[in-house]
Amino acid sequence: MNFFLRLAALAINEPRFAQAVRRTHAIPNGGGRSKAEGGRLKAEGVRKGVPDIFCAMPQGPFHGLYIEMKSAEGRVSDEQSTWLDESRALGYAGAVCRSADEAFDLWRTYNDGREMQSQTAKVKP
Repeated sequence: MNFFLRLAALAINEPRFAQAVRRTHAIPNGGGRSKAEGGRLKAEGVRKGVPDIFCAMPQGPFHGLYIEMKSAEGRVSDEQSTWLDESRALGYAGAVCRSADEAFDLWRTYNDGREMQSQTAKVKP
C-alpha cells in the first residue's frame, strides 16, 4: 500500500498520530521534466538533493524527519547524500528507504517516540 495511504489510515485508527500525519508531505522535486519545466521549478526554489518526504514534527533530539525514497537498485545522488548528511548535522533525522513499508516503519518509529537507531543513519549507495 502507498506510504501516504498508510499514513491516512494510521491517523484514523490511531489519532495520536494525526498531527504528525498532517505535518508529513511529499516534496515533488524528482522525475523527468522538460528543460522549460525544470527551469521554471528551479526559479520557484526547487533544489537538487532535497529528499522526497519530510515530516515537520520535532521528536526527541530531532527537529524533523527526511526520507529519500529509492528502489532496491536506486542510487543516491551526491546531492541527496550531502543533503541528508548536512540535515543530520543540523539535528534532523534522515534516511534512505527502499520501499513504502520501510519508510512507513521508519516514520512510525520516529513519531512513536521510540529510540531512533541513530541520527547518522547510513545512506545506502
